[in-house]
Amino acid sequence: MPTGRLIGQWAGISTGLLNPIGSLPKGTGTGLNNTGPGATGRLVHLTDAAAGASINSSGKLIGNIYVGPLSNAESSGLGVTLRTGLAPSAYEVAVPIPQAAQGALSSVRPIGPLTSWQWWTGQQYTARGVLDLGTGTFVRHGVNWNQALIYSYDVGFDAAVGGAVYATMVDGSVCVSQ
Repeated sequence: MPTGRLIGQWAGISTGLLNPIGSLPKGTGTGLNNTGPGATGRLVHLTDAAAGASINSSGKLIGNIYVGPLSNAESSGLGVTLRTGLAPSAYEVAVPIPQAAQGALSSVRPIGPLTSWQWWTGQQYTARGVLDLGTGTFVRHGVNWNQALIYSYDVGFDAAVGGAVYATMVDGSVCVSQ
C-alpha cells in the first residue's frame, strides 16, 4: 500500500528542497485544483521509493517527466490510477516541484479523449531531459515519445470519429433537410 510520503520542503522540513523523506501531512492537497488551462499551484511528481531516493540524492528528475497537482499525493489505490495513469504500486513518494522549475513544464492541450483526461486531471509534462530541482534548470535531451504517442492516439481517434460522422452524413441517413 502506498505511503503517500512527500520528499522535500513540503513535508514540513524547512532546511532545504530535498531533505530526507518525510510524512505528507493529511489535507495538504485539499482545495488545490490544478486542472484545466492556466492552472497554478503546487505540483508533485509521483514515483516509487527507489526512484524517490535517487531524486533525493541527485536533486534531479531525469527522462520523460510528468507532474500533477499536490492533491495527487493524497491519492491511493485506484485513485492514483484514475488521476495519473500510474499503477498504485508505482506511487510511494511525491517529489515537490519548486516554482523555479515549473517553467520547464508544458500544459496538455486537449485534442481527444486521452489528452482531455490529462488536461482535466491537471497533468503537465516536459520533453525528455533533466530537470534540476534546486535551480529550476531544464536540459532537453530529446522528444517525450510517450506524450507524442498520446497525441497521435487522440488524432487517430478524432479522425476515426470525424470520418464516421462524415460517412453517415454523406449517405443521407442523418441529413434532415432536403
